Amino acid sequence: MKRFWTTACALLATTGATESLAAPAPEPGTPAAEPQRGHPLENPGTWFRDKDYPLDAKRAGAQGRVSIRVGIDAKGRITDCTILTSSGNASLDAVTCASVRARGRFSVQKGADGKPEPYSYTIPGVRWSLLAPPPTVPPGAGPVAVPAPPPVPAPPAG
Repeated sequence: MKRFWTTACALLATTGATESLAAPAPEPGTPAAEPQRGHPLENPGTWFRDKDYPLDAKRAGAQGRVSIRVGIDAKGRITDCTILTSSGNASLDAVTCASVRARGRFSVQKGADGKPEPYSYTIPGVRWSLLAPPPTVPPGAGPVAVPAPPPVPAPPAG
């Protein structure tokens, strides 16, 4: 008999922190452009899907929260993914980074000099969890009749 598990994956926080990896601001007296912080181009919660839940993690009943830091280059491309807090399951940790690499899209960050610069973006928590399996109906069992509720008595006349 097959067991069908439904899974849930939720992004615990949809806002992350960006950190500039570029050199310090230009010297005083140099006209400075308005810095532009890099950010995800869509909601990071959409990057993690139930179908991504690793089969070995499902079989083991593994669940957990993963925090990551994503490195983004000066063109807005993902360069690396670092696990900051592990779920305790290597498959869940790996699929978190794989999902970001496959679906994550980031804007370009520009420094005070107006030039694109690399940065990092932190996703503080991706929660991987298994939900209870749906109820199963034994083979050959048809619909079950549910008795109707008793009639409600009429209020006394009066």
